[in-house]
Amino acid sequence: MPDLRAHDAAAPMIPASSRVHRRRHLAYMDPASTLTLREGLEEYYGTIDDLVTDDNAAPDVAALFRFHDTTHVLFGCDTSMRGEALTDTWSVFGTDVTLKAYRRYFELQETQDIFASMTFWEKVQALAISTVLIPRALWRALRMTKKWSFRDHEAYLDRPLCEVRAEFGIRVIES
Repeated sequence: MPDLRAHDAAAPMIPASSRVHRRRHLAYMDPASTLTLREGLEEYYGTIDDLVTDDNAAPDVAALFRFHDTTHVLFGCDTSMRGEALTDTWSVFGTDVTLKAYRRYFELQETQDIFASMTFWEKVQALAISTVLIPRALWRALRMTKKWSFRDHEAYLDRPLCEVRAEFGIRVIES
């Protein structure tokens, strides 16, 4: 039997070797969070092992992961299967990223390694979760007042998330 991460009764058991996380609630996920985007990213990064950064990846690869990580924080999503499904939907429909650029993210070896670490049942669960959450995220993304910039988020790093979300018309999907 594989070693299993600590979990509560409501969370699925995830093998320790998996790179998928249990659902969790972090401060940046609160729709009214007063953390700045920078503080939210620090909290987010503090929960992830094996980050892809400029220190361990090519600049274009690190930039795609930085964009993806920023959207997790901006849209209030964790790194569970649920959070990943929401983040991908928000990213495609609520930002100015092109489908070609986002497809490149999925083709990266680093991203493929994450998918490869998932068990069959984690993939089935991700598919089931997606069918319920994607329409909600799509609807909210399409109702945003303006799209988030794929490349230019530096100006927002020191602004509270609640203000940035209000400016873009982002309504976080709560647990």
